[in-house]
Amino acid sequence: MVGPLKKQPFPLTFVLLLCLCGYLAAVSRENTMGVTVLPAVPEETTSPFSISEEDVLQVASASPASVRQTATGRVYLTIDDGPDILTTPAILDILDRYGVRATFFVIGRQAEKFPDLIKEMHSRGHYIGNHTYSHDYRDIYESKEAFLSSIQKNEELIFRLTGTRPKYIRDPGGKLREFRDIREHAEEAGYIIMGWNVDSYDSRNPVPHSKDIAANVLSQAEHEHLWPGMIILLHETRIRQNSVEALPAIIETLIRRGFTFHLPGEAQE
Repeated sequence: MVGPLKKQPFPLTFVLLLCLCGYLAAVSRENTMGVTVLPAVPEETTSPFSISEEDVLQVASASPASVRQTATGRVYLTIDDGPDILTTPAILDILDRYGVRATFFVIGRQAEKFPDLIKEMHSRGHYIGNHTYSHDYRDIYESKEAFLSSIQKNEELIFRLTGTRPKYIRDPGGKLREFRDIREHAEEAGYIIMGWNVDSYDSRNPVPHSKDIAANVLSQAEHEHLWPGMIILLHETRIRQNSVEALPAIIETLIRRGFTFHLPGEAQE
């Protein structure tokens, strides 16, 4: 005699499939009732460095109120560690858009990789500053002779590309504050060391968001004692792309509030 048939459990995959179908149906019903769904991932923009007008205004409105519309002062916008095939063209286009000239403290090894970018910086009226040939701390800070050698090697490279010999130099990391003998040796050779008094802090790791970089600069711009000569430090490398995105907000806000942009060595008006 055949016994009663035993109930067979549903396969696990079948159960999971039923659950998934039920979930999708529920989501579909919710969407028809006006529930907002996540937007599709937008297509990549034509430029990897874009900050919207809304972002610019948001950063500007969030900056300290004491940077008044009536503020007057001189800004020296300095950009270190280039040139870079990705960031430099974008920076140059932004500067052109606002009619601003900047100082690029370039590294010799980078200039050798991208000589046409050095020529382009120069042709657009920007100042090419000297940031040593190697930017290698162990090398350049070994002795005063080693530092001067790296500066002079980069100077010759810049001269071949632009026909100019920059006297303004920037020591990587601002380390000459710790090496007085090297600093004095460079100054005796006729170089002018250009530091900074407004740090964007874009050299930190992880790299700050572009809005934070802009806010860092604008918050320091509230200090009135800096207005006669505000020297802003930014960097341009592929891992510093957020600095490029922050640039429009920085420039537009400072221009609107009465600051003017200058190059080193320009006579006071």
